[in-house]
This record gives sequence, C-alpha cells and structure tokens, in this order.
Amino acid sequence: MIVRVIRPLMFLCKLIMSKTGVLFAFVLVVSFAPPVVASDSSKAMSAGPDMVETFKCIACHRVDDSQGRKRLGPDFNVIAQRYAGDGGDTVVDYLAARIRNGGRGSWGAVPMPAQSHVNENEAQALAQWILSLMTVEPLAEK
Repeated sequence: MIVRVIRPLMFLCKLIMSKTGVLFAFVLVVSFAPPVVASDSSKAMSAGPDMVETFKCIACHRVDDSQGRKRLGPDFNVIAQRYAGDGGDTVVDYLAARIRNGGRGSWGAVPMPAQSHVNENEAQALAQWILSLMTVEPLAEK
C-alpha cells in the first residue's frame, strides 16, 4: 500500500525538478490556489438576487415593480427608500431582525411571518442588499 502512494509522489517530485516540470508545478499551484475573496458589500450585492430566489422572498415581495402591481409585501426598492437614510449598521440590524423574526403593522394589515430558516449572516446580507437598491437621483443642473 505504501509503495503505491510513494512511487507517484516520487515521480511527481522528479517531474517538478525538471525544466518542463516547472511549468507543470506552476499550473498545479495556480489551479489549486484559493479564489480571490470579494469584499463584504460586493458579496451582499451579488448574493441578494440568488438569496431572494432561494428563500422564496419573491413569493410576497418584488424587487421593483414600476407598474404598480403589488404583492403581499412591499417591493424591496420601496423598503430601501424608507430605511436607506436611517443610519448604517443600525438599520441593517433592524431589517435583519425583521427578516428573521417577522413583523406586523409597518406595511399594512398583512403580517410578515418569521423566516427562521434564514440564519443571522444571511439575514444581514439580505438587509444590506435591500438597502443597496436605493437609487440616488442625480442633482439637477442649475
């Protein structure tokens, strides 16, 4: 058993030591290198659309419906407009808690059920993504 493992390793070491093996070693190292990690905000922005599909948020919410067709819950861009200027991490924590624990009365008579299958980190990422939907109007030229 040990011979079966050692022989290929010895061959690999000899190959790496040879001139052609340098290229092979480089390709081997590059192919197993860890991927470049994105920043937290870009993770949240790319994770948002996938997460709303995965967690079935779109059963009750839309991202942006400019035609006025409302579902049970408010559109995500409307939530962003309401909470975007309210203060960074505090509002992210508030929205993440509302996602996980549910709520009632903020958007009408229909309560939002608790989404206990969404963990704290996922709720934080969803809240950051929702707030990222806030569109900033360009200043009018004078």
